[in-house]
Amino acid sequence: MTLITPEKSDSRLERQIQRIEATLDSFLADIEDLQKMVRAGEVTNVNEARKLFSDLRTWLKLAHETEAISAQRSKTTQGIVHNYGLDLDEARTQIGCRLARLRRCCQERDLPE
Repeated sequence: MTLITPEKSDSRLERQIQRIEATLDSFLADIEDLQKMVRAGEVTNVNEARKLFSDLRTWLKLAHETEAISAQRSKTTQGIVHNYGLDLDEARTQIGCRLARLRRCCQERDLPE
């Protein structure tokens, strides 16, 4: 299988994306800590709990958007457009088979090889 992909480089953007992904991993640990605090009853003030969950919703939304951007960038880097990549070897094979069938069907030898 042959997939055409752009050259990979260690660009500034790539490094920033890696930092963002590391931050998201750290964020997940913070969410787990918050969850433990709430379950342990350490957050008793209703206003404090509301603020924590409001912040949590905001961060989750930002994390989701960032993950979507990262996934799209990854697809683009791999040469995937509209959720598929192009397998040139398979395309050549299929075209060759179709040309062979045309030659047999039409009994013409002047079709391109």
